[in-house]
Amino acid sequence: LIFSHIPKAAGTTLQEIVVRQFPGGRGFRFTGDTQQWNDFRALPPDERARFDVVHGHVHFGIHEYLPDPATYITMLRDPVDRVVSHYHYVMTNPGHYLYKKIAGGSFTLHDYAVTRASHELDNDQVRWLCSRHHFDVPVGQVSRQMVDEAKWNLENCFSVVGIMERFNESLECLRAAFGWRDVAPSSSRNVNKSRPRLNDIPPPTLDAIRQINRFDIELYDFAVGLFEEQLARLGVRTSSQGLTPAGGAA
Repeated sequence: LIFSHIPKAAGTTLQEIVVRQFPGGRGFRFTGDTQQWNDFRALPPDERARFDVVHGHVHFGIHEYLPDPATYITMLRDPVDRVVSHYHYVMTNPGHYLYKKIAGGSFTLHDYAVTRASHELDNDQVRWLCSRHHFDVPVGQVSRQMVDEAKWNLENCFSVVGIMERFNESLECLRAAFGWRDVAPSSSRNVNKSRPRLNDIPPPTLDAIRQINRFDIELYDFAVGLFEEQLARLGVRTSSQGLTPAGGAA
């Protein structure tokens, strides 16, 4: 099993649940360090074959370096809400690699979005779900071809596509797809309860985030459609009346 943990999309909570399903198993956790990608590929095939689960900040394509067949799962998040969350996470975490630049420069959320201080603010969900390494794609260079590839990968290579805004139903999909029993989160991690809601943010800022992350929004809306089909296919009862379009008021 490969869990591709897209940053700021409830992945820390989900990762704990995923690892719990493999008691006594062997896992490899990616932290986002580029060197890990190279180190993993350099392992002997028999060593890579020993892993039961590969998880963490690893983008699509790692299956090519696993000797045995594998399947993916992931969780996506409303792209506008994700950027807002990312900004407030950085501003409250002095250890974050962007903190000195953003807090020291007195960046507003609007500044943070339009300057694209990191690839993480530039259609990052598309980046994680494509085979080309996300660091190899310059800021502003995510393309139509990449979003189409990400859509194809989600539809054809992922056993479960989760939606953060429908987290409990996503967990039920994992239960139904893999026969997992204990999918209750022990706690919600990396949750910033002091950040503003989307409808408290100035519309020009939201519009700027939407424009810059338009490919992520397209991918997210596509994933929501896949999610609805997945609920029906797996026989998961829904408790939601649906979602507003990505970046809508929340």
